[in-house]
Amino acid sequence: MDCYARRLMAFGEGSRDQARRGWDSNFPRFRDAKPRVIKIELERFVRDASREQVRAWEESIPLLQSEVGEVCAVDARAETYGAILEYELPLESRRPDVVLLVRGAIVILELKGKTVPTQADLDRASAYARDLRCYQGTRRREARPRRGEE
Repeated sequence: MDCYARRLMAFGEGSRDQARRGWDSNFPRFRDAKPRVIKIELERFVRDASREQVRAWEESIPLLQSEVGEVCAVDARAETYGAILEYELPLESRRPDVVLLVRGAIVILELKGKTVPTQADLDRASAYARDLRCYQGTRRREARPRRGEE
């Protein structure tokens, strides 16, 4: 894990108040965790989660675990990659759904259950990327929103 990925993960070392997030682990631990356990952790963190939010977690966690599992199967460095769910941005209450720390990149996923994101969805993901870059001092790469493909 590179230095800015470690800083992002280290926000929470010692105190849940320093880095507020529902779940964080390396890829193998995320892949192997029972989806129900992850969902319970997210519900503990997001105490006012709506039924729609809980349903989105129930649907997306197994899919994310499958994708992470594929990465683990082909990349020996996967144990150094991080998965963070419901990460609360510093000094704010906004939360990207998923932050993946992979090979020096911070990948932000917004899980909206849509096949085609709206411009507002892309703008939100881009704003998260911008803010994380500013908070973490990561200036090596420009944030570029991408449309997901099924």
